[in-house]
Amino acid sequence: MSTFAERLRKVLDHYYITPYKLAKETTINYMSLSHILSGKFYPSYGVICSLLERFPEVSSTWLILGKDSMFQETYIKTEIVSSSSPDLIEAKNSVIAAQGEIIRLKDEKIERLTEELRAFKAAAELLGKEKKNDGVTSPKGK
Repeated sequence: MSTFAERLRKVLDHYYITPYKLAKETTINYMSLSHILSGKFYPSYGVICSLLERFPEVSSTWLILGKDSMFQETYIKTEIVSSSSPDLIEAKNSVIAAQGEIIRLKDEKIERLTEELRAFKAAAELLGKEKKNDGVTSPKGK
């Protein structure tokens, strides 16, 4: 079972918010918040109320007792509906199409570079054969 401090840290991490920013946005004193996060102090009723006002989608049962899920059920349902909205689906499809085009262009570049490499290897082999066939040797003793 997690501690209150661990659960609060999870909330802050979820929302990408620092303790300093949380203190600025609420009535919670920064030092009190630091002590709560370190596990030295338990939060007061006022601190818990401020946290639940700031994060209304967080379940009070989870935050205080560590039971049930982190988010209230209505928040979870809203997230599922909003993440599948037509605008979001269209945006995702546009990103997928753009990524497909990037992959196609990279595949073409790989093919072109592979052909160039084959041409360089063939040229190097021809130069190597010509050098052997020249029969030129360096004079010894001169």
